[in-house]
This record gives sequence, C-alpha cells and structure tokens, in this order.
Amino acid sequence: MTERLTPYPEAGTETETGAAGQLTSYLRHRPKLRLERPVSWEHHRGGWKDVVGAIGRDLCVPGGVRILTAVEETMASGEVIREPWVGFVHEAPRHHRAFPDLERLLRMDTWKASVRRCLGLWTLSEYQRDYLREAGVGVPVSVLRYPVAAAPREFSFRRFEEGVPRSLLFVGEYLRNFPDFWELSAPGYDKTLLRCPDVDPAELAGRGDQPVRVLDRVPDDEYDRLLAESVVFLSLADAGANTTIVECMARGTPVLVNPVGGVREYLGEGYPLYYGDLGEAAAKLQDLDAIASAVCHLRCRPGPAGIPEFLTAMQNTAIYRSLPVPRAARTEFRDFDLTVLICSYRRAGGLPELLSRLAAQDCAARFEVIVWNNDASAAPEVQAACDGLGGALDVKVVHSSENYYCIVRLAAVSLMRSGLLLVCDDDVLPERGYVSRFLEAYHRYGPDAVVCARGNVFRPQVLDEENPESAWESMDGIDFYDEHDDDRPVHYMHADNCLLPRHVLRRALEFDLERYEFALVDDYWLSYVLSHRLKVPLWKIKADGAFSFTESADDPRVALYLSAPVREQVVNFYVHHMRDGWPSFGAVAGRAADAE
Repeated sequence: MTERLTPYPEAGTETETGAAGQLTSYLRHRPKLRLERPVSWEHHRGGWKDVVGAIGRDLCVPGGVRILTAVEETMASGEVIREPWVGFVHEAPRHHRAFPDLERLLRMDTWKASVRRCLGLWTLSEYQRDYLREAGVGVPVSVLRYPVAAAPREFSFRRFEEGVPRSLLFVGEYLRNFPDFWELSAPGYDKTLLRCPDVDPAELAGRGDQPVRVLDRVPDDEYDRLLAESVVFLSLADAGANTTIVECMARGTPVLVNPVGGVREYLGEGYPLYYGDLGEAAAKLQDLDAIASAVCHLRCRPGPAGIPEFLTAMQNTAIYRSLPVPRAARTEFRDFDLTVLICSYRRAGGLPELLSRLAAQDCAARFEVIVWNNDASAAPEVQAACDGLGGALDVKVVHSSENYYCIVRLAAVSLMRSGLLLVCDDDVLPERGYVSRFLEAYHRYGPDAVVCARGNVFRPQVLDEENPESAWESMDGIDFYDEHDDDRPVHYMHADNCLLPRHVLRRALEFDLERYEFALVDDYWLSYVLSHRLKVPLWKIKADGAFSFTESADDPRVALYLSAPVREQVVNFYVHHMRDGWPSFGAVAGRAADAE
C-alpha cells in the first residue's frame, strides 16, 4: 500500500485525537516511554500528578525509553541512570532552599553520570529552558506548557465582590514568601492560608496588623469553591511554571503576583495584577477595576492546555519524535529476531508445505519470512501459497518480472526487519528445530560468524592454467562437508541453508561483482568476499535432523547448480579467486584444529 501525505486540515476541521488515532496530519499516537518510580506531588488538587497519570496511561509501553517525571528528585535520590532516558525539569535556576536548584543540579555527580545517556529534557517554561541551554547541558531541551484539567467551577466576580469581607487566598508552598502574606495590608479582606506542612503560623503571627486564617488541606470541592470566589495572592521567590497560576488561569481567578521567572510566559505582558512591592499589591487589592480587568484578561487569553493537548504537544516535539518506537508499539514497522529468505523458482507447488513447516517452528524467536518469486508466470500460485497461511507467519512477497537468480539474497539487506538473515532454499523441508539449530550455532560462534549446513574446503593446490575445470570435475583438491558432518570452518559456504548477520552482509555489499555472470554463483562469490576480503569466519555446522530436501533438489530441469551456465561460472570464478590468492591454505585447517 502506498501512503500519501495529506495537507494540513482546514481551520475548524476536527482531527482525531484518540489514544489510538492520528493526532495531526503528520503525527500519529505512538507510545514510546516507560515509567519507573514516577514522581508527582500528592498535595496538588490535580496538577502534576494528573499529568504523570496521563503519561503512564497513554504514552508508556513495555520496552519504552525511561522517563523521569522530575529529574531533580531522581538525581537527589542518588540514583544514576545508566540507560537511555528523557525527563522533565521543574526547578528554578537558583534559590536558597535545601533542595538543589538547577545550578546545583548540574554540579551533582549523579547528574554528570546520568546525562551521558539522556536523550532530551522538557521544561515547563522558556525561562528554565534558556538557563539549561546557556549552561551548556549538551542535550536537546524543549518547552511544554503546564497543562491543567478542566475547571469544575469558574470564578464569579459577583460572588467575590459581594463578599463581606472579600476573600484573599494564599495557595501553595514551594518557593513562596510566606511572611509577605502576613505583612500585606488588605483591609476589607479575609486572609486565608491553605496550610502547608513546612509552615509554622505561630512563627509568623506577630507580622502585620491583620489575622490570617490557616486551613489544613481542604476537600477538592471546597478548594474549587475558594478559587471561584477569592482573589489569590502569591509572593514568589522564583518560578518556572506554577501550579497555582495555571489553576487560576483555568478558572479565570484573578491572581495578584510578582512577575518573577516564567510567570509572564503564562499570564502575558499586559496582565493587570502584577506588583513590584507590597505597597503596590495592597493598592491593587482595593482597585476593583484592576481586578475585573484581570478577570477579563484571563478569559480573553488562551487558557492553559488540557492534558490531552499537552500529550499531543509532547509527542510533536523533536525529542519525542526522535525516540525509537518500542517493539510492543510497532505495527507496520515491527522488527524481528530473524528474517527467513526463500528464493522461489519453478517450485511454487512446494511452497505451502515449506511455509507450513516454518510456521510450526519450536523456537521462541520472532521471525518474518520474505518470499522472492523469480518466476513471473507463477506469481498467482506463489501469492496464493503465502496468503493461505491465515496469519500464522508474517510473510512479505516480492514478485520479480525476471529471474535474478539467488543474487537477490544481497537485496534482502534493505528489506529485512531483523539483524539476522536465514536463507532457506525452496527445495528445503525444515523440521521443527530448524530455526533454533541455526540460531544456537550463530550465538555459539560469535556476532560476526556466518553459519551454513554444507560447504567446501580447498586443499593446497595450484591453478591448472591449461585445464582449470579439472579441479571441480575431479574434486581431488576440494572436500565437501554436508549437514551430517561435525562443525568445522569452510572456505565455501553453500547458501541453501545459511545464516548471515545483516551487518556482515552490509560490509560485503561494499564489493562489486567482478563480472555480472558471477551472480549465478553468488554464494561462491560471497564466500570469497567474506573469507578473503573481510576475514569473516564461515562455519559449517552439524545439522542432521534439522531439515531434508525435496526430490526436486537434484532434478536437472529445476536444480540451478546442475545447469551448464552455472557450472561454467563455477570454473570461471575458481580461476578468478585462485589468481587473487584465495584461499589462504592453512587458515581454515587451523580453525578446525581449534574447534576440536
């Protein structure tokens, strides 16, 4: 199926935003993360704990990249992250609290050890992002606006104005200047502090000339009522993004605040209730027009994003787009442990049994099958065989307009969705342990080894310039080992049953066929390149009982190796590699001795 890019939607057009659907014209929902020991703050009405819950629900999947929901908390705990990770940064650049600010965070040993594996950081303000960039953190940093859930109640100016006294509320704990609330002159207001565990009201009782009512944590519905009928006062030491501010924005609740750090990014430059000192704050509390203007400002200004919109924006960042899609989240671009390649030519009738046997393998490895059909006239029959599996195998079919012989094995490098290629000819009948036998041997001989079931070893010899074909006619200097023989290194691997690592095949593709006719003996040529040019070990393994051959394997009407053109190129290539000094006699014998 060919995909076509679509234009951006027209204004007002709805786009799918469900967890399983398309988020924008060029962005689809793909869970890529993994939560492990997430950090949130339970004293919030919703706030960050709602965001963390949504990330865990909608963006996490087994095998995803680890996400730190509060980088500072994880680093302060002493944990060093030794795997790829991303995370959210919440702290202000500098403050005098015991908990590390960004300046101190970047000096921590846990940070220095962990940042090497960091794939990106998100902040909730440009203020924090710019500090990190200027400090040279060396990883991508992106800004996301702090979201908030929909407000259950909006601010009522009428209820606020009619209050006797009117309600003035101080909310939050972190980086707050609590003495300022006691010292603020607010005649006509009832001053209420929503108590935080770190604040001792008795220590502040002597400040100012108005009492402050201190409440312990209130139920959510009471908290919503207070925000709907009060002006909120904040005195901040610094701020990146502030939970109280986004809660006020969502409700249209006027908040009297000193514009430090990232505050202006959220409330805007023209917000009427910024103050520079407590005198200005006191004056604005008595100015109902300024308070009404602040309410209008908040209602006319785009409010904070909801959590679904936040997740969409997060997925649209370059950081998230660059993360790998975990195996569990892949659909059309899944990956596998192994790719089985079958080159089919004039044996379409045997494909159903071959594929059924592959579907019945006893191994735990996830593998795909690529069937390359070199016989255009048999395309319907080949396709029917592949379609008839009922989903038992992941099969892709390539129908060729002409016979490219087995050189198509090299083309599999760009088609395979795994790191290992197992070539299985169309005259092979694999038993249940076929795939596992080759995988076990590959893991035994190492990541660069090539494994086959049958192969040849050249004994020391000299090229007969007058009669070069005598070497292959007499076989006096060439030994053949089949699947019944014990493991041993070989010079020439037979590719009817062989396993090759993709990274090794890629290196082999750097070499050109010296003559295109050598495509008829591609496994002979490939053995020369691997053994002679790349010094890759070729191992013939004992594979008796793992497979058998069909009767057509030795049928001269079908078996390519018996044809005159192939036999001619066998000799021609023998001349080529002997003149080039391959094989190096003794190298294979030495490896065979080591194996014993």
